[in-house]
Amino acid sequence: MDPDKTSKPSRLREAFLLLAALAFIGFGIWIWGPWRMDPVLRLRIAAGKEASARFQMVSKLKEQLRKHRIELDVTPSEGSEQSLDWLNDQKIDLALVQGGLNLGARTQVRQLAALQMEPLHVLVKASLQGSMIEKDWNELRDKLVFVDSPSSGTHVLAVNLLEFVGLGIDRTRNPNSVKVADGFANLDDVLLASDDALPDAIFHVSMVPSPFVDQLVDKKGYRLVEVPYAKAFSASGSRELKESEQDELNRSLVSECTIPAYTYSVTQKVPDRDLRTIGSRMLLTAHAGESNESVQRLLKAIFDSDVARNTGLDLDAKTFDLPTEYESHPGVEQYRNRNKVLIASDVIDYMENLLAIAATVLGALFFLYQWYAEHRRSERESRFAEFMTRVIAIEQSALNTEVSSKLDLGNLIRMQRELANLKAEAVRGFAAGEWHGTHMLNGLLALINDTREQLTRLILHERENIEKSAEAQKVDLDALWRAEATDWEEK
Repeated sequence: MDPDKTSKPSRLREAFLLLAALAFIGFGIWIWGPWRMDPVLRLRIAAGKEASARFQMVSKLKEQLRKHRIELDVTPSEGSEQSLDWLNDQKIDLALVQGGLNLGARTQVRQLAALQMEPLHVLVKASLQGSMIEKDWNELRDKLVFVDSPSSGTHVLAVNLLEFVGLGIDRTRNPNSVKVADGFANLDDVLLASDDALPDAIFHVSMVPSPFVDQLVDKKGYRLVEVPYAKAFSASGSRELKESEQDELNRSLVSECTIPAYTYSVTQKVPDRDLRTIGSRMLLTAHAGESNESVQRLLKAIFDSDVARNTGLDLDAKTFDLPTEYESHPGVEQYRNRNKVLIASDVIDYMENLLAIAATVLGALFFLYQWYAEHRRSERESRFAEFMTRVIAIEQSALNTEVSSKLDLGNLIRMQRELANLKAEAVRGFAAGEWHGTHMLNGLLALINDTREQLTRLILHERENIEKSAEAQKVDLDALWRAEATDWEEK
């Protein structure tokens, strides 16, 4: 019996079963979405001036979102108003903007999340700080004031606040107006200006701490003053503003906030106490056409704890419970409901996916079990064929000895001993579980016993011949038998 010929079909069955199991596993992995890597999501975002705290925070966010396969293309802008215009025109996909600004005709802007507060920093020259504390904001009348670019949210809030306290920026309408520092395009120009050309007061909306404010305090000697009108300003109307101007700010969304003491200098005590001011929440906005899936991926990544820790963002999922300033993107609601009880259709989809995965797993396990069983059976058959081949070889050798002219007693004894060893090895294999059932062992033992009987018969026949030879030669039978046995051992 040729073991290679008998094991070839088994090997083919093993290969088929293993391939089938692997195919089921691969199909299950393909169905189960979490195993598939999300494609890279590329988004364009504007976040104000490059040196601003908001822009620097987005630059850190960009690095963190790469871990979630989200690439941000960060574009600087003059401020929130320009960012909102770009977003409405779909020149960008996202914008991080100052809250409280009315959208007007920008109908394609949608809100994703309200983030931390951005206080209004009002900085004045050190010589002006004392008089403003002792008196009031009327000390700013006729003073040179920087209210940032008209494309910025700072400009809108500053103009509204100055109008509210009775100053304003239009001298043709109000003789108590301040003088607008038109010679500065942005805060960078202020930082580069000579001391005698510096504005008396500077308005700047920013996260805390602001790198601009830090430099104005450290290098230019400016000091912070409080804005004690928060509640009154929020509740006020816009009677003194033109209709086109009052559409720019929703004062009800501006609230009181605080700049912590010593934020910008411990040695110079800036500010020397927790300073009241006004501010609004920074908003993450998107174009209305952005897909729900993209919004969900972005929010999931941003509200990851590691992202919040490494960017300085003050993130709280409870902000989603606050009233939104703009129309919310539908992807936000889907993100909020991701952990809620599934509705009926979602349950059905979930169960379908679960059943598909379960079917593939069970199918894979079935084929793996069948492959293992086939592999074990193939090993047993190969082992059985090896034993049978060895027994048949002994049987054939015994037949050849039987028809020879003279029996070789030593060879007969060796074959008998080899059969005994094969029988012992087969029984030990059965005890160790190598044989499946008793039919294989019984068949092998039957063949061994038949061959052994044949060898025993030949050995007994040769013994008779030795006895006759001993009698004829008149020698001791035991000595002659021992001589033959010694001859076997030597062979």
